[in-house]
Amino acid sequence: MTTERDFERIVTKLVAPNGPGVAVAVRQAGQLVHAGGYGLANVEWNVPIGLDTVFRIGSVTKQFTAAAILRLREAGKLQIDDPIETHLPDYPIGGSRITIRHLLNHTSGIKSLTSLDNFATELVTVDRPLNDLIALFQNLPLDFTPGELSLYNNSGYLLLGAIIEAASGTDYGAYLQETFFGPLGLTSTTYLHDWSITPRRAAGYDTVPSLAHASPISMSVPHAAGALGSTVEDLLRWNQALHGGEVVSPEDYAAMITPGKLRNGQPTPYGFGLILGSYRGKRHIGHNGGINGFQSGLTYWPDDDLTVAVLSNVSSFAVEQVTYGLARRALGLSDTSRTPTVLSAENLQACAGVFRFGLGPLRLAPCEAGLEGDWPAPRSRFLPVSEETFYLEGDPEIALKFEDARDGAFSKLSILGYGDPAVAWRTSAAQGARR
Repeated sequence: MTTERDFERIVTKLVAPNGPGVAVAVRQAGQLVHAGGYGLANVEWNVPIGLDTVFRIGSVTKQFTAAAILRLREAGKLQIDDPIETHLPDYPIGGSRITIRHLLNHTSGIKSLTSLDNFATELVTVDRPLNDLIALFQNLPLDFTPGELSLYNNSGYLLLGAIIEAASGTDYGAYLQETFFGPLGLTSTTYLHDWSITPRRAAGYDTVPSLAHASPISMSVPHAAGALGSTVEDLLRWNQALHGGEVVSPEDYAAMITPGKLRNGQPTPYGFGLILGSYRGKRHIGHNGGINGFQSGLTYWPDDDLTVAVLSNVSSFAVEQVTYGLARRALGLSDTSRTPTVLSAENLQACAGVFRFGLGPLRLAPCEAGLEGDWPAPRSRFLPVSEETFYLEGDPEIALKFEDARDGAFSKLSILGYGDPAVAWRTSAAQGARR
């Protein structure tokens, strides 16, 4: 039988003493089976994290944005397959047909603002009106023909925010407050501006190279792609409302949790504001988020009526490790166990290089014990169990599987663990990854 201490062990091993931490909440079959705050909401003032601590939730925001679009559809203000110029007549579409659906499920091909080379160094700290943000990417070439591929895209959700404002005639944050936060009793969920006085707000931190306040970000920048703040209590309430029929119509809820479809008929893992996957044969629906100083996750297993909410105020926190660890405890599933082996320098070099995934590149270099990478956190180490398989140190659930050896280097890499495998191909020679 799973005990309270079993849940706590999943979390406490990842929270440093006297440092930032995490709030978690687990609800199953309508009952709160575990909830707690671990670590400090403000390190300088030694303020502990509680269930009512407000965190930035990053891209967990996207499901709120998608639901807002669907509520406007129900009100007759728009249709999901409307071309975006119907609502944003000044947006230069060229010869392409880009629809609201393309924005919702990341198949638009529009250049993502966060992928621009100067985003982290120049763009992220500047306060800009939404139209000025859109102007930063609207004239850039498309990455692909709309509907041809699926590529995670924050620009699409900025455009959805602009469409919500155009169709509703009101500010994005105000529309969400009037439509969702107030009626559902989400008293601690808000567009989390820098300047707003927000009770019980957590400070955000980085840990590389040592503990420090997170790099600044203007909260005008993430907007409808990631600007909300919330608590684990509010997120449990939101999740119950969304999947329980209180937020959108049954027809629109079905659309939210239906995989997108490319022009060639191939399904994608993304619905509307929600990622769809499976873990240990059990399907789940949810989203994670990351924004300067914060990590977040809200995941729902519909067949088990299980919800796990995780909010952290440190940018390197292993949200997936905690989310799925808590889920295993709730579902009575065993942990994965692996035993590392020793490989030659030649074997390690065959795996080193840069592999590009949909969310960006993974850089791997040989290190003393195996491979060192820049995901899921800087200087993450992967230990070998064979010449082709490595696991993440500290989280054996995550494994790297190398395939298709050519000229002494593997060309294909799959990340296995949480959800469906993510596959990438080498973009540089193994020698290029040496440090």
